[in-house]
Amino acid sequence: MVVMKPMLPSLTRAALALCLALPFAITAAPAAEPAPGLFTEEEMSEMVTTDTGLKYVDVKVGEGEAVQKGDKLKMHYTGKLIENGQKFDSSKDRGQPFPYQHQISGVIEGWKQGVDGMKVGGVRKLWIPYRLGYGARGAGGAIPPNADLFFEIEILEKTN
Repeated sequence: MVVMKPMLPSLTRAALALCLALPFAITAAPAAEPAPGLFTEEEMSEMVTTDTGLKYVDVKVGEGEAVQKGDKLKMHYTGKLIENGQKFDSSKDRGQPFPYQHQISGVIEGWKQGVDGMKVGGVRKLWIPYRLGYGARGAGGAIPPNADLFFEIEILEKTN
């Protein structure tokens, strides 16, 4: 008499391994290199990386004192995906500056950190890692899960 061993235990292990690996396979990995045109070679070489992983470069340093927590600002910004350069939002396109109260307004953490140290008239490019952006959830249909973000931000004026 031949006794056959059930295959259920090995199938269950394989299915479990697939289920555990699948979420990592279907979400975007953080970008290792930015899309062409977001940063020049010179900007890449001058880029500052903070302890949190935020990367930034000043295109133009503004004038006066650096903004402080609570300062009310009018800003312009353009947001794109690091991976492919696709624009997802821009205050410039709307012709409407963005009102922002530094470190108080409800924006992503990478934006708050990216504005630190800027002065009125300053322009800065940000590479925001996904964990300082919208994380694993993404944002609507425009920003996929685990997407690194690019922002070019400009402080137009301080209003307080």
